[in-house]
Amino acid sequence: MVLLCALDLALKRTATVTVEATVFAQVLERGPLLEALGRFPEQLLAIRRLAASRIEEQCLAPRSVAGVELFRDAPAEFVDFVDSHTRHWTFFHDDAVLEEGAEGNHLIVLLGGRLQVEKDGKVLASLAQGSVLGELAALGFTERRSATARCIGPCQVSHHQRMMLGDGARVETVKSRSPW
Repeated sequence: MVLLCALDLALKRTATVTVEATVFAQVLERGPLLEALGRFPEQLLAIRRLAASRIEEQCLAPRSVAGVELFRDAPAEFVDFVDSHTRHWTFFHDDAVLEEGAEGNHLIVLLGGRLQVEKDGKVLASLAQGSVLGELAALGFTERRSATARCIGPCQVSHHQRMMLGDGARVETVKSRSPW
């Protein structure tokens, strides 16, 4: 986690390492490390993948949407279907999970961590575990994101494509006719 802090992928260190014998440790200073990673972006990607796998191994976030308010009363078959067609992603501090103005056709469920919602560069809200984002795009009401959702520290999310939710989940808008 020290490396994650040095790379601004996490807000704080989360562990202490104690050694029981003599060890050799190499210290990588933040400045030179960031400079080297700037020149070799594939190494940054490798470090991010390693960090994501370590976070996922330690993750206590639920792997099912069953406990999320939106899905709490859904039939078990629906929840099982959604869970079996879900991709799980790990994001890091300051990563954008959704970008304002970007095209989108998926729904995101925040399984662990915190996000802040920004519009036109202003922070509108802070979201916690169980929050659902992108439902308008997932249901086909809009093609563009109305705000940016940015991580405050590491976050685990589940990703649900519009196609996965299927035509049965699409809501067709019916304009009511006034009797007047």
